[in-house]
Amino acid sequence: MFYKSYQVKTGIVSLAIVLFTLIAGMNFIYQPAKKRIKKIEDAQKIEKEKHSLLKEISVAQKNIQKHRLRLFPSKDTSYLLNQVTKLANESNVKITSITPKPFVQEKHYQKLSLVLVLETSYNQLGQFISKLESSYYFISVGKIIANKKGRSGKSSTEDTDASQAIKINVDLQVDLFCKSH
Repeated sequence: MFYKSYQVKTGIVSLAIVLFTLIAGMNFIYQPAKKRIKKIEDAQKIEKEKHSLLKEISVAQKNIQKHRLRLFPSKDTSYLLNQVTKLANESNVKITSITPKPFVQEKHYQKLSLVLVLETSYNQLGQFISKLESSYYFISVGKIIANKKGRSGKSSTEDTDASQAIKINVDLQVDLFCKSH
């Protein structure tokens, strides 16, 4: 009997030691290690997000730098006048008047604007605008107001030849973006 009670006591003590070791291992080894692993995973996630954002910023900075090169270097109006005239001639667009507007100073650039009055067809106007906006330096078309003129300069009631393109009168604002000094 003494032997059995000794075995039971030893078994209980052994079981208590094993349970104590498991509980101590869970509380002092596993849980802290699990928390450290979670912190490391969170830090990795944050670093991946930072890396992704830095890549996006780098691409954006390269695009900004590329676009800054397309800003005209000075406030010289002659370039814009020459470019508009040249592209109008290439597109068979007749310029009837050009009115300059004052420079507009923005935070990172300046804007020189011209208001053009044109006589042209829809197709020629499209070609002209496409060529303007495809120029090396930033030129954009701001406002367009088109009025039907009729065919080949005649009023709509005098029109008899359907083969000729419809002519329109157009008020067009053209903007050249310049570097800010």
